[in-house]
Amino acid sequence: GVTPKNTKKKHAAPKREVLGWVEYITVGKAGLEMKAKLDSGAKTSSIQAEIIKIFEKDGKKHVLYRITDKNGESRTFKSPIRRWVRIKAKKGGFIRRPVVKMDFCLGDMRIREEVNLSNREHFIYPALVGRTMLQNRIIVDTSKTFTTEPSCK
Repeated sequence: GVTPKNTKKKHAAPKREVLGWVEYITVGKAGLEMKAKLDSGAKTSSIQAEIIKIFEKDGKKHVLYRITDKNGESRTFKSPIRRWVRIKAKKGGFIRRPVVKMDFCLGDMRIREEVNLSNREHFIYPALVGRTMLQNRIIVDTSKTFTTEPSCK
């Protein structure tokens, strides 16, 4: 018989979870639950946050901010600012937003990733999960919503 080429075993691709284009997520160790749009068009994830104060600690810029969940419960967080992003404003010009590392729970996956703190009050979804967080973890099925509950240990 003829042996087909490329019969070497390839490394198994990481297991990817299929989720809908809108899911519930929890944020931080406090487990604040909110709706999130899974958006492959956005590179960085974004979350509705009220920025209280930007300050310097040990020579590094930090941010104090408040996040409110779907039940109106809010928590205050303090994080070092990793970098700033420039976002094109709908009305023209640019807006600078601080980027911090944050823990998300999506399905049964705990993901620690960069997220920009944003005023998303005029958006339907208070959180947006971008490509960096989706990559190699999640496949988005655009015909589905709310396929899972956040269930991280």
